Amino acid sequence: SVTAFLTWCIAAGLGACLSDALAVYAHGGEVKRSQFEVAVCGVKFFLPMVSSLPYAAACLKGWRRHVPVHHKAPMLFIFALAFAQALCRRNELDCAAGILVQFGGFLRPSELLRLELGDVVLPEEAPQYGANPTALLALGTPVKGTKVGREQVAHVRHPWAIAALRYLKWRARARGRGTL
Repeated sequence: SVTAFLTWCIAAGLGACLSDALAVYAHGGEVKRSQFEVAVCGVKFFLPMVSSLPYAAACLKGWRRHVPVHHKAPMLFIFALAFAQALCRRNELDCAAGILVQFGGFLRPSELLRLELGDVVLPEEAPQYGANPTALLALGTPVKGTKVGREQVAHVRHPWAIAALRYLKWRARARGRGTL
């Protein structure tokens, strides 16, 4: 996205002010909002000397108000179960357990893949605050963040997802690895 934006800047002769150039780029009709958001984040990441992009930020704010985000419907449990069952038949037990954990904790794939042993607290390892057993997953820590950039905790209450977490934690310890 950054390369596409910078190529566009050079072709349009807009190299003086990146914030102005980003605003013009957004209104050119060549990019979607998600591509523009990635371009703005990329410019900030790859060009740390650019501390603020006021016009680009205003464009994003207006774009978010004008075109709201359409969230996708989550997968139904029956489909998650069918995927897990098919993976078990192929002897991919870790992946099958991961599907159940991802469904049970409403996790993004990247959040599931970043889980470490210390991020998982099973119901028997912590006092319960209620009648239902709940496992806790630390998704964001001061060292590693999340997509939204803050610390988060996911609650896993489905019994099969908790059982899958137990299995993944046991497998990680057996292999001597820190990640699930």
